Amino acid sequence: RIFEDEAKEGFVTDREKMYGGQNTKYDAKGNVIDKDGKLLDPENAIEGSDDDTPTSNVYECSDCGYTLFVAKGRESKFFGEGFKCPECGAAKDKFKPKDIEED
Repeated sequence: RIFEDEAKEGFVTDREKMYGGQNTKYDAKGNVIDKDGKLLDPENAIEGSDDDTPTSNVYECSDCGYTLFVAKGRESKFFGEGFKCPECGAAKDKFKPKDIEED
C-alpha cells in the first residue's frame, strides 16, 4: 500500500516537496531562472551590470583584514542592509573582493 501511494506522487522526498527538488537554476547574480535561462520573477530581479561581479568569492575587510568566503553567484545577496564586519564593526562597503593568491 505504501508503494502505491508513493508511486502516485513519483517517489518525491519530503525535501523535494518542500523546496522544489534540484530543478531550481540560478544565474550569476542569484536570480531564479527557467530551463531556457529566462528570469522567473523579473520584478524582483537583482539589478546590476555584469561588470561589477567580483573576480573572486573571497572578501576582506579593509579595516581589520577579516575574511569572508561567499558562495559563487551569491555575492549580491550575501551582504544585507545592516551588515557590519563581525570583527571590527566596519560597514559593508569596507569589504573588497580579494584574489586567493594575494598575500
